[in-house]
Amino acid sequence: MGTGQVRLIRIYFRICPNEGPKVSCLIPPSMDLHHERYAPPMTQPAVSPTSPGVGGAHPLHPSRTGRVSGLLPEMELVLASVRDEPDTFQATLARLGPSLHWPLLVALSEREMATPILHRRLRRAESGAGGATPERMAHLGRLAMVHEFRLMEMERRLNALLSTYESEGIRVLLLKGAALWHSAYRKPARRPMGDVDLLVEEGRAEEAWELARVQGWGQVVDWVPMEAFEEHQHMARLYDESGLGLGLEIHTDIFPERNPFRFPTAELWSHAEPLPGRNHVHVPTSRHLLLHNCLHFAWSHAFGYGAWKAMRDTNALLRRGDVDLDRFVAEAHQQRAASCAFWTLHLASEWSGVEVDPEVLRGLGRPVPRPAVTVLRRHLATALTTPAEYGLPVRLSHRMWEAAVRPEPSGHGDIRPWSGDEKWEMAATDPDTPGSPPEPSGFDRGRATLRHLVRLISGR
Repeated sequence: MGTGQVRLIRIYFRICPNEGPKVSCLIPPSMDLHHERYAPPMTQPAVSPTSPGVGGAHPLHPSRTGRVSGLLPEMELVLASVRDEPDTFQATLARLGPSLHWPLLVALSEREMATPILHRRLRRAESGAGGATPERMAHLGRLAMVHEFRLMEMERRLNALLSTYESEGIRVLLLKGAALWHSAYRKPARRPMGDVDLLVEEGRAEEAWELARVQGWGQVVDWVPMEAFEEHQHMARLYDESGLGLGLEIHTDIFPERNPFRFPTAELWSHAEPLPGRNHVHVPTSRHLLLHNCLHFAWSHAFGYGAWKAMRDTNALLRRGDVDLDRFVAEAHQQRAASCAFWTLHLASEWSGVEVDPEVLRGLGRPVPRPAVTVLRRHLATALTTPAEYGLPVRLSHRMWEAAVRPEPSGHGDIRPWSGDEKWEMAATDPDTPGSPPEPSGFDRGRATLRHLVRLISGR
């Protein structure tokens, strides 16, 4: 399990402390699909990790994935909600409706933080479509309200913190969702997120971190020792004292010290634009936001988490029309990021219908032959939601990621997203967190690998 997965699991169970994991993987097998968070009480038959879903198969079994997309129907619908295209979404809903497993749909939506947008899309659809009964819609609406309240509170807390940094003369660069709030979206409700990422000018990160603690971001609940962050790109994560689970990461860089990219923070700062009314708070340019978005999904999360936000941010940035795409392509090559950028944009186009200029993809360069793109795309789709016990041994996932990104031809050397995981996993061990299931035998891993490869090639 990677560093990001360890952290994400911890975050999830802080926000949802009453939900113990049933299976040790990040994606909804670790969520009890008949828990009231995902289905209204008394309206949905109980679903245990072994009970069948729609069509007799377990809801997460790869046999339910689409032949072309490789996505589970529920994930396909969540990703279809990325764009503000009601007709496209309703056509997808009509096509997938009979096969949708509602608790899994809600669980995936919650994991991807897409619930407010998905709820909005479903409200516009025909009543009852896709199994969206009034009880289920009311339940989804309550979850959406929780997200919206948290976003309002996060905006308030962030503005207060930025005012403090402004008065102290600390230069800050907003990253990811926080930056996109002020550029591509304009309204926080249009871009749900769980934490805030800020890059602080060199030499003042500790001061900014301490000021944040004084401002009410006082909870340091990482089980990773402080010294483990010395080579990391951000300081120990902070949480707000209100108990809403709002996170804050004070960055000293955008990637760990050992990373394969030539993406200097000085480049971000030199082209950043100040926020209106603030002298010390800046936002990266649109092309840098797009490139960071691609790298965060393809490399930091290794395509395994955050697909909905990556697709939605790609769509929002491209729709603005102010991304210098020629410079974006040139910088992607210069910074050894072309393959990651290609896959993120390609997946956004294929999974969510984002309008990506084919010339941009040609400029980035297809990292593998065209037939291999189809097979690898199907694997990446399956990997979003398929636990190891249904055919994805960790080593296979690593090899398939390497086959897609081609790290060595890209100039990455031996650096991988999972490099150094052992140190972090040992440091992050929490005695209260349930352990992983027994390691499968070599025979079981080999059989699972063969079964998965057959599915990828045959499309079944």
